Amino acid sequence: MKNTSVFALIIASTMPFGSHAAPNVSYLHTNEIALHNIVAIQHSTMLNTFGKFNAPHKKSPREIKDQEHEVTQDQSQYYGKMALYGIDEDEEIVLSFAYDSADIDAPLPKMTWVDWQHSNDDAKFDHFRKIDPRYDVISLGFSDTPEKIDGGISGFAGFGGIIIANQNSGDVKLDETGEYLGLYRGYHMNGFTINMAANIGSMFSDAKSAYGKYDLTNLWAGAAIEASYDILVGRSFVLRPGIYTGYTWIYSDGHDSVSGHDLSFDNFNALELSPEISMITHISNGWFSTMSARYVFNYTDGGKAHIAGTHISELDPMNYGEYGLAIGKGVEHFNVSASLNYRDGGRSGWSGGIQLRCLF
Repeated sequence: MKNTSVFALIIASTMPFGSHAAPNVSYLHTNEIALHNIVAIQHSTMLNTFGKFNAPHKKSPREIKDQEHEVTQDQSQYYGKMALYGIDEDEEIVLSFAYDSADIDAPLPKMTWVDWQHSNDDAKFDHFRKIDPRYDVISLGFSDTPEKIDGGISGFAGFGGIIIANQNSGDVKLDETGEYLGLYRGYHMNGFTINMAANIGSMFSDAKSAYGKYDLTNLWAGAAIEASYDILVGRSFVLRPGIYTGYTWIYSDGHDSVSGHDLSFDNFNALELSPEISMITHISNGWFSTMSARYVFNYTDGGKAHIAGTHISELDPMNYGEYGLAIGKGVEHFNVSASLNYRDGGRSGWSGGIQLRCLF
């Protein structure tokens, strides 16, 4: 591993950037670039996991037939009134993980999923030019059998994935790989949904700049909670206001410079708060769509680089809006969907993904 000398770092930090344009994010901020990308990946990963348990799904003909043998009157009680929406003749669309059969002794479904997410956007920081981050996340998850509770159900799941990313600030380029593992817990009661998750992960970055090549290692632990409420509007769609809060702590491994001095980094803390509203609509024949909008408030602290007693200023992230559209179809016990999101503000650009879920 090649490291930049302390002398070169200090000389570079005193170079003028010019008075008419914002400078590139310097290679002195290489580790912070990686930190903020981890926060963005955490945002996508946690919300993607929560979405698995709040997505609509079409009941299969077999499920409906089985119910007819057991229930000859109002079948909506079989799943709970607040979990049922979008009725089209003999079709019923339910929140796939919000099955509520507390009044009837019926099995509740487990679930497994696999999906791919891609993001290509620009990240902006105060007083600097934007950087160009990209990442792909492939994830896999599975749930245990849901447990019946008073007024609804609770569920437990495990999930994990791999990350491939690259970033370019103009002064430094990073190629990154990582992985994460997490646990999920959810509660669905009388129209209210509470999603909670915690995970750990690691990211390994190969950085290249005019001053050499060097490696970075970041380890993180994070937790998130989301609360929402489903409002049934007529018989055609559900309006779902909610709020999400996420926290990520990141440890950055320092290393020695060529001159023998230590390069160290403060631990990094990131807090996200984002209110959201979604509208879920049953189209026809098991097809459904979800439109969503949220605003992301970012609060960060730490992550400073210390080089031979010199402290490098922190990057200050900006808030942004995120708008999404998803469309999917449920067939028997399977559900396939695709999503597309646009970000504007402190992060601007596009992201999207494809997922496959199976209830069994």
